[in-house]
Amino acid sequence: MDLAGNTPPAETRSAFRIDLNEDFVLELAVWFKRGREIRRVHLADLGQPQMTKGQPPHPRLENISANSLALSFNSGQAMAQDRFNDVLVLAYFKLIPPEGDGYEPLCLMTGFEVKGAKFYDGRMFLGLRLVYDAEPEPGEKVLRFQDARKYGIADLTKWCDDMNRVVRNGEYPRMPGFRLERLLSEIAVQVRDKSERAPFIKPGRNSPPS
Repeated sequence: MDLAGNTPPAETRSAFRIDLNEDFVLELAVWFKRGREIRRVHLADLGQPQMTKGQPPHPRLENISANSLALSFNSGQAMAQDRFNDVLVLAYFKLIPPEGDGYEPLCLMTGFEVKGAKFYDGRMFLGLRLVYDAEPEPGEKVLRFQDARKYGIADLTKWCDDMNRVVRNGEYPRMPGFRLERLLSEIAVQVRDKSERAPFIKPGRNSPPS
């Protein structure tokens, strides 16, 4: 059983839970959004992430499966799970390809609900269950979120399947790191443009849980 409370049958592909070391995760950005429903979001409304890889509070993906994710980050104190009852965790991540250098990394924008929370050794660990998969709308600075609870995300399922096979064979593919610069710079442009059009934006709506 994982932190999210999932106990998939061993023979199913969703059972392939991959432990992730730092080399497996090329990029990571995390947003905490109030409310469980999300369908269509402009980058200006998405805003800058509350957490990015390599920056305080140093978020880290601990493991991943076809329908769950374990996220940890530095915290000065424990946070009760009920703080996340009305919170959607949006996670953008890029994972190395199981085949190694020369192949395309897996890049996803996803939405998760919090199903478990634990505090250990100065870090919070959140067990997340997959809810949404996001795709950019052609020609728009907009992300469209689709319900992924029933069918999952085919590319993520395949990645877990392939990586499970690679790890079982004792192989650990490596690639040079990437940066979030393109996404974050685009968000910054859109936020600035929106601010110029509408000077007043009510603060605090999408702050991390406190």
